[in-house]
Amino acid sequence: MARRDTIWLLASAEFVQHLLAAADRYDVPSLREECGRLLMRPDLITPATVAYTLTLAHQHGRAVQLDAFTTRVVSAYGFRA
Repeated sequence: MARRDTIWLLASAEFVQHLLAAADRYDVPSLREECGRLLMRPDLITPATVAYTLTLAHQHGRAVQLDAFTTRVVSAYGFRA
């Protein structure tokens, strides 16, 4: 496993959320995309992180990721429309 992959496996949701905000602020598209992808990891989607992650997605114009994240949360926690 590459060192880069190992680092991302150790990342917490809070760390990735802050990194996404910084990547957006300093206009680093590749980091922004990676953070968006990481926030979709099932182990980072918890009741404690959902609200802030949704807020970040909305604030940073991540409509596609927002829809995908919402779908994943709904299926993971069994919510029904």
